[in-house]
Amino acid sequence: MEDGLCTLFWQDNWLDGGTLKCRFSRLFYLSTSKMETLSDIFLLGWEEGCSAWRRRRRLFVWEEELVRECCVLLSSIFLQDNMNDKWIWHLHVSLKYNVTSVYNILTSRVSSSTHDHNTYFWHKEVPLKVNIFVWRLLRNRLPTTDNLIRCRILQSNTHYCSSGCGSSEDIDHLFLSCDFYEQIWYDIYNWLGIVTVKPAHVKDH
Repeated sequence: MEDGLCTLFWQDNWLDGGTLKCRFSRLFYLSTSKMETLSDIFLLGWEEGCSAWRRRRRLFVWEEELVRECCVLLSSIFLQDNMNDKWIWHLHVSLKYNVTSVYNILTSRVSSSTHDHNTYFWHKEVPLKVNIFVWRLLRNRLPTTDNLIRCRILQSNTHYCSSGCGSSEDIDHLFLSCDFYEQIWYDIYNWLGIVTVKPAHVKDH
């Protein structure tokens, strides 16, 4: 491991398997060192009972188990003062960012269920941000409430739709079924003069 001076301990993806913020979301929530660098935490000591585990309150037993699990994960990590932090791009042999490698990995991972939509991806006459949005939409990669809960960013009791309609939020509900947002579709249909039955799923739409 490099010196850790430019890497955030909780929020940067410096370990395989995602950020510590996502993997140990409860510890991140309780921590008083959310913006500390990897070097800062290492100097405080990240063994169990050390200063790196400063928190807002005393931990419950199950939360102490999370600390032990995280400590085991960090036990084999050592920083090197003579090496600076750097980004590594694993999708290219040069280990440096390459646009072609991004395009190749995105298109190769499009599942068969979205194969019929491939003609809409990366169309030159469509703005790039729209292309990216449609790709994320059809792959269910947008930050809807259910996805944020799945990534342990939100707690499971915060599953309600952002419109305040009272239903659970997922991609189909948010874009098609929500009582608040579906009025947009009716306005679009009226504007275009279309009479249709609204589908239940985004991919059907």
